[in-house]
Amino acid sequence: MLKNTAGQKWRVFACDALGNPVTTAAAAITATIDKDWAGPVATDDANPTAATGGYYDFDLLTAETNADVLALVVSCATEGVYVVAVPPVIYTAGEVIGALLETDIDSTGSPVTLKKAVEVILARLAGKAAYDADTGIWTIKGADGSTTVLSLTMTGPGVRTGSVIS
Repeated sequence: MLKNTAGQKWRVFACDALGNPVTTAAAAITATIDKDWAGPVATDDANPTAATGGYYDFDLLTAETNADVLALVVSCATEGVYVVAVPPVIYTAGEVIGALLETDIDSTGSPVTLKKAVEVILARLAGKAAYDADTGIWTIKGADGSTTVLSLTMTGPGVRTGSVIS
């Protein structure tokens, strides 16, 4: 689940005492959401939408995902129908992922995001790298095969003295 992000759903499962899926309980299922253990509050989506095989989806508002930890407690007004959130607790990841994608991680001081690092790794794995022994420079090309995404200057095996990330 992404933190503070619209358009997400939380799935729940309804079954009888034998574990058989219950597919006709949407109108009787309700939920409360607890953000960062501050206490449960009714979800904006009063009842979930039936999915398939006993599963139902609650639509979440952006504000309902604005927490580091979310817990969903569900209940069903129909006797003999048991409902559980799948999963019942979620640790949101939006800000963590966003921070990783925008954080400098190059030890030489050159700014590079995780997104750019992955692009370089994928280009290298795709065989788009060349080493010039005369200059000691590794050049790695991007997906188009012509744009340089990384240039490394080496003075010896494993000794990098400079890098340029495009």
